[in-house]
Amino acid sequence: MRPGPRWEGWRFGALVGGLIGCIGLASWPIIIHPMMYPETYRQIQAVRGSPHIS
Repeated sequence: MRPGPRWEGWRFGALVGGLIGCIGLASWPIIIHPMMYPETYRQIQAVRGSPHIS
């Protein structure tokens, strides 16, 4: 019986790096950008009439 694939080398590094990059790319507009620039999102919420803006 042949052993399974080995998880090592540059291909594995590219796979892991690609997955982490995709997660970071997806989280940028949802999490990171609003935390870095909250003024824009406060203005958007104020226009919508949200009562929870301080």
